[in-house]
Amino acid sequence: MFARHMNRLNFERLVSWCASLGDSYSPSDEGIRLSALVAAKDRLMENITAIKQQEHAYNAAMKEQFRLSAEARTLPAKLLGVLSEDSVKRTGTEEMHISISQQLQHISLPGMEKGQTPPGRESSSSGMPHQVFRAQAAWIGNIAGQLAAMPDYKPAEKELKPKALQNIQQQIEQKSDAVERVIADTGAIIAEQDKLLYEESTGTVDLAEKVKEYILSAFGRESVEFQEISSLIFKKP
Repeated sequence: MFARHMNRLNFERLVSWCASLGDSYSPSDEGIRLSALVAAKDRLMENITAIKQQEHAYNAAMKEQFRLSAEARTLPAKLLGVLSEDSVKRTGTEEMHISISQQLQHISLPGMEKGQTPPGRESSSSGMPHQVFRAQAAWIGNIAGQLAAMPDYKPAEKELKPKALQNIQQQIEQKSDAVERVIADTGAIIAEQDKLLYEESTGTVDLAEKVKEYILSAFGRESVEFQEISSLIFKKP
């Protein structure tokens, strides 16, 4: 990522510097004429804007996932409270009640701790927060199904009813889908940026080297012009 940033920044500087030369910058190669360099810079800037938009979408989706996660992690204690009531203890079979209660007592509901920073968007490994949240959704759906099978499970709190639990499950899954779409889209945009930067002959890194060669031939190695532009470093991965 650092290499991308420095290549973009130095290419912007190179284009500005070439523009400052005015008419004295007049290469015969159309690919490195000022208009071509400006167009290449503009394409890079459009790409950067697209990545920033994806970052905004990712942050918004993750913020909502954290909110839902925090809500989900309060459920075990609340559900245990309902199941401890005498009216609920008499519902269903004793085995069912014991099974659900034990699940709630021993569950360590997956989630991100407060203050924990989500991993970067360029990774889609199973350790990503949205994958962790999918585990939450699966657990909630499982418990909701078991509670729905208890005829007299009728909590006063709407948020603890099976349908409400299933709704939380669906919301978490939907947000996970949204995050995965953003990650995939961002990956495609970054791949396009790499093409703009590193493609053979037409990428900005190769264009910059061609500009340096032109400045060297036009002004000489000891010239101020060449000394200025040779200080701009470009690297391929």
